[in-house]
Amino acid sequence: ADGGGGGGGGGPSAGSVAVCASAGPAVGQWARGLAERSSRVRGAPSRVFQPVLPALKQRDLGDLYVWGSLAQFDARDGPQPSMNCAPQLRGLGTDPMQFWQQSSVPVLVYNTSSVDVVWAAVATRHAALVTRAGELYTWGYGKTGNLGHGAQLSCAYPSLVSAMRGRGVSAISASDGCTAAVTAAGDLYTWGCGHAGQAGHGAPRQQLRPKRLRAFGAGVRVHQVSCGPYHTAAVTCGGELFTWGSSVFGQLGHGSAVTAFTPRRVDALAGCLVVQVSCGWWHTAAITISCSEHNSVPSDQQQRAQQGAAEPEVWGPGVLHTWGGCFQWADPGERWRADSHRGCLGTGELDGCAAPVRVGGDLDGCDVVQVVCGVNLTVALTRQGHVYQMGVTGATDSGEVKAAPWEGALRPTRVDANVFGLFVEEVAAGAHHVVGVASQVLPNGGMPEEGRRTRLLAWGKGGKGQLGSGTLKDSSSPKAVASLDGRRILSVACGGHHTLAVVEHSSRGNGSS
Repeated sequence: ADGGGGGGGGGPSAGSVAVCASAGPAVGQWARGLAERSSRVRGAPSRVFQPVLPALKQRDLGDLYVWGSLAQFDARDGPQPSMNCAPQLRGLGTDPMQFWQQSSVPVLVYNTSSVDVVWAAVATRHAALVTRAGELYTWGYGKTGNLGHGAQLSCAYPSLVSAMRGRGVSAISASDGCTAAVTAAGDLYTWGCGHAGQAGHGAPRQQLRPKRLRAFGAGVRVHQVSCGPYHTAAVTCGGELFTWGSSVFGQLGHGSAVTAFTPRRVDALAGCLVVQVSCGWWHTAAITISCSEHNSVPSDQQQRAQQGAAEPEVWGPGVLHTWGGCFQWADPGERWRADSHRGCLGTGELDGCAAPVRVGGDLDGCDVVQVVCGVNLTVALTRQGHVYQMGVTGATDSGEVKAAPWEGALRPTRVDANVFGLFVEEVAAGAHHVVGVASQVLPNGGMPEEGRRTRLLAWGKGGKGQLGSGTLKDSSSPKAVASLDGRRILSVACGGHHTLAVVEHSSRGNGSS
């Protein structure tokens, strides 16, 4: 995952453009063209659009680690769990949220040592994981229905979502507003609070169990989804982008502040192939590509009518688009309110925009392969393994350390501290922090198998332990998560003030289960 309080994604997450198992020949042709310039990150299909890199060798089991803490805790549920201390059972009346793991260093998620985790998603107060067999588990705060277990009950440990059993979950995203899952067949299921219509089922009502979203049209398959606290977005296998939920900040991209209770296509991007989307709190970002041999990209319906058409050969670079962050209505006479998005759109403008805007600057000519969003934050990853930040994490470093130039940047600014000799393969963002999975690069440019995805970097606000450093200090520059250094990171997700990492199993692994 993905931004907006959940990975996703996800995070999502983080693969090439995932090919729906049931996609037709025409869709397959487009997908094969995309595959020529991308490769699937092992363990995380459908989550991100990644650079070409050698495939990893067959891995062992995936262990799930968590760190960070609850951003919100209801005092009526009892005292908040202590940092770096495993809560103890105090009787049958104890609220399950007392078992929510809070730590400033990575620890194994309870009761997952025997589960082969592939990837995960996390929001402010709940999380989800998917196993290699495609089964979905959720846990955390359940009174909003975000766990999908059919009841308004919290769950201390990962528990199987029975309604999704056997459906082969291929992508997930989580936020305080709702939880979403994509199946191998390309079907999208949503459930949860849905107070702003972000579940997409036509009314802003709570949905306690996963419900299939049928608003895309017959035969349309979904390959990626991103949930924000107030809105949701999905990309189809035909490269079309749909958004729904609240648009009070213009984050749906439809050119207005009108709420959409069912999925609505973002027509402003209809001439491009959308390959990935990320929802922030009040803004959205998406990556598009185009083919030089075509003036426009066919829709899902057009693709089905074009079976047997020639396969495109030349793909353009990934281009970043952002929108939302419209706060002028609050008090347009005050400059600070007009810039409440804090530069996360990356356009250099103080005002927000209710329709997609192409992000240029230092990203001009770059091939953007992944984007993630936080509160006032957007982070883009390029095909060259470079990371660019727009907006703020809110990190306030100690007095003797000068703030990094990318912190608060109104335009894309490369994050180049502490990354020498590293190639970043994946990024994820929480509310106010970022993590990156990096591989070691030799002086001759080679990337040895033993150094692939073995460095986990984190930066941003650290007051809730979300940087995994063992302290509660902020850092505007990337720093390695020391306790996982050298371990192979299969996928990573951030949400709220939490980080989840799927790590290749090791008998020497630390933490507790």
